[in-house]
Amino acid sequence: MKRLVAATIAAGVLAGAAGAAVQANDATPATPRAKQSQSPAPVPVSKQPQGRLADGRFEPGYVQYRAHHARVALRIPDPSGGPDWALKAFDAERVTLDRPARSLAHAKLIGRNRCVQLGRIQDGAFGWIYGDGRFRRVPTGSEYGLVQCTGLKRPHLSAQLKEALDLADPAEPKITRAAVWGIAPDGTAVSVAGTGGADGVATVAGDAFLKLGDPSSKAGADARVQAGGRTLRLGPTDPHFPPGFKVKFPTPIPGTERVEARAPDPAGAPGWGLLVAQTREGVPCVTQPTQVAGDRTGYIDLRLALVNGGTSPSPGSCRPIGTKPDPKRPCDVGWSGGSAEALEGSDAFARRARTERRLLSGRTQVYGQCSDQVVRITVRTPRDVRTLVPSALGHAFLAVYDGDFPAGRLEITAQLKNGKTWTTKSDLGF
Repeated sequence: MKRLVAATIAAGVLAGAAGAAVQANDATPATPRAKQSQSPAPVPVSKQPQGRLADGRFEPGYVQYRAHHARVALRIPDPSGGPDWALKAFDAERVTLDRPARSLAHAKLIGRNRCVQLGRIQDGAFGWIYGDGRFRRVPTGSEYGLVQCTGLKRPHLSAQLKEALDLADPAEPKITRAAVWGIAPDGTAVSVAGTGGADGVATVAGDAFLKLGDPSSKAGADARVQAGGRTLRLGPTDPHFPPGFKVKFPTPIPGTERVEARAPDPAGAPGWGLLVAQTREGVPCVTQPTQVAGDRTGYIDLRLALVNGGTSPSPGSCRPIGTKPDPKRPCDVGWSGGSAEALEGSDAFARRARTERRLLSGRTQVYGQCSDQVVRITVRTPRDVRTLVPSALGHAFLAVYDGDFPAGRLEITAQLKNGKTWTTKSDLGF
C-alpha cells in the first residue's frame, strides 16, 4: 500500500493527529469469527514485476536500475534452518522512461549508485520468500523494499532495519526475523546498537554488511548503526519545519510506547492501530493510524512479507501541545482516506479481498484523541453507527471502513464522566 492522503476536520488539528480502536458497534452485528479449523487463504502474490506493465513493457516514470558487476557478497545461515540470508552487491545506473518500452537501452540516466540487495539463497538461486510462503528468484535491482543504495562517487553509511513476517493469518502477522543491512564505505567493522534483538557486530564483506536479529528487534529512538567513526540512526526522525515555526510538540518517553486502539481491516489484511507513548510534558503522544504487526506499527508489505516501521514515535508525529483536548473541546477529530489505486496498486491480496468480500474500493479511517473525561464516543456515518471506548493511555479512538464517503455527514458525540455530551458534525465528500 502507498501512503494515505490525510484530511483533518477539527479545529486545531494538525498532521500529527491520531486515533484509537473500535471496541463495539451498536448498529451492526459483529461478523462471526472463522472457526479455528478454517485456515485463512494464502496471500496471493502478483506475477507482474514491479515497474512493468501488464504486457511486460517497462513502465514510464518508474525508476529502474541497470545493474553492473553484480555478485553475492556475503551469506549467513538462517537461525531457524530456512534458506540462507545473503546480500548481493552491485553498481547501478538509475534510469527512467518517458514512454513504455521493451528494453532500457534508450532510458534516461538520472543517477549512479552503489547498492546492496537483501535476499535468500535456495538451491544456489538468489531470491526471496514472498508473502505466500514461496521462494522465487529476484532479478538484480528489483524489489525496492529489499534494495539499499548510496552514491557511487560519494558513498556514505547507509542502512535499514526491516522485519520479516509469517502471513499464515494475514490479519495477524507474526514477526519471524529482523535484518539490518546496508553499505559502510571504508568501514572494517560495523556494529548495531539500540535495537534489542539485532544488537551486535555485523557480518562484513567489502562495503556490504548484514546483521540478523530475533523478533524482539526494533527500530526505536536509539537504534543505530556504527561504522568507521560514523553513526546512522535507524529510528524515527523529526520533520524539518520552516524557520519561525514555533509550534511545540511533546517529547515521548522511551520505553513507554504501546499499540492501542486496534481496529480490524475490512479485507482481512493486517489490522490498524495507533502508536501511543507517555511524554515528559504529560500529554499522551498518539500518532496517526497505521497497520499493526505484533507490537509494531508501520507500512506492511504483504507481497514481500515485510514490516517497515518502529516502536517509538518521534516528537513531530505527536499532536502539538497547544491542540490538546480541553473541557470546551474534549476531542480532536480527523479522518483519512485513500483511493483504490493508491491502496491496491500491485497488492493482489487487496484486489482479491475486495471481490470475495464485496468491499468498496479504498479505505476510510475516522479517528481522534480525547481528554480523560470522555468515557465513550459514538461515530455516525451514512453507513452505520459505532460506539467506541477510548484507549487507556492515549484516550483515543479509531474506526476503519472500506470505501469512501462521497456525500453525507460525519457526526461524533462524546459522552463525558459528568453526564454531559459534546458533538461535532462535518460534511463528508471524499
